[in-house]
Amino acid sequence: MTQTAKHTPGPWAAIPPGKGDNENDLWEIHDGYGRTATVYGLPDEPEIDANARLIAAAPDLLAALEDSENLLQEILRTIADNDTVDNIGEQSARNGDVIARAKGN
Repeated sequence: MTQTAKHTPGPWAAIPPGKGDNENDLWEIHDGYGRTATVYGLPDEPEIDANARLIAAAPDLLAALEDSENLLQEILRTIADNDTVDNIGEQSARNGDVIARAKGN
């Protein structure tokens, strides 16, 4: 399942309005090269802060999910309990779908 990522590699950082290099009134997402994204919304909307942090965590979330998927695949190869295999298989399929969506596949 390992493929080269098409997104800007992490880590990304969520920069609040007016902090660091962010002179805007909006949250910015910065990667190692500068601004990657801007999160729009009203400053008093609490979900704007949460959205910015979630977007900034996206590369790390994808990497963690890929690592989990690799571990699940290894577990599937080594266990014999059918119920556990079914549950892990279902989760593995779900992980694969999310990873593919995140990578644009």
